[in-house]
Amino acid sequence: MEQELIDVGRAVTVEASESDGAQGVFEGFVERARGERVALSLGRNGKSLDSFSPGAQVRVRYFNEQGMYTFSCQVLQAREGDRIRLLLEAPAQVARVQRRRFLRLGLRLPVVCEHLDERDRPKEQCQAHTLEVGGNGLGFASDHPFRVGERVRVQFELEGWGRCSGVGQIKRSVIALLPEGAEHRMALQFTEVDGKSQALILSYLLALQRARRAKI
Repeated sequence: MEQELIDVGRAVTVEASESDGAQGVFEGFVERARGERVALSLGRNGKSLDSFSPGAQVRVRYFNEQGMYTFSCQVLQAREGDRIRLLLEAPAQVARVQRRRFLRLGLRLPVVCEHLDERDRPKEQCQAHTLEVGGNGLGFASDHPFRVGERVRVQFELEGWGRCSGVGQIKRSVIALLPEGAEHRMALQFTEVDGKSQALILSYLLALQRARRAKI
């Protein structure tokens, strides 16, 4: 009996390069995955079909109970309507990237932080920078202290991928003594983050991880 490559209905994220060199990230699900074809249904994401011209290479990511998997393959056909219907060549190889759902990497990026009150209204804003970034939160440093349990909204730009935002709770807050002075370091766990931001973060981190490994 012919086996399915991926479960029908499985949620997937597709990464594709746009004509201007930026990276597009699309979310959707598997419609069919048998034989030499994989059919996906993707949200429009405000993008055109330029990313999916026949012969273009895309990277597909999905999760199951064993971890996170990715594969690269060629676009055979794309149709546009209320959703994007994508027909892909079956992958030659599917690789398990990691067992954990969320990757976390050391990364320095500017980030805007907003203290939120008990009604989630912004009280004050400060500039900070990330120490590490992951799909479920981030570590960041600031000259401004944050208390454990405090809710904070963060916004930051992933160069070439897009802008991300989320709300989280401070899980750890310490003071680090550096040669140039003291620095407040915090760990934030996301409690509210939209699917698009989370997909962008993970796509960016995986691309960065691949680039770092290629330099080794």
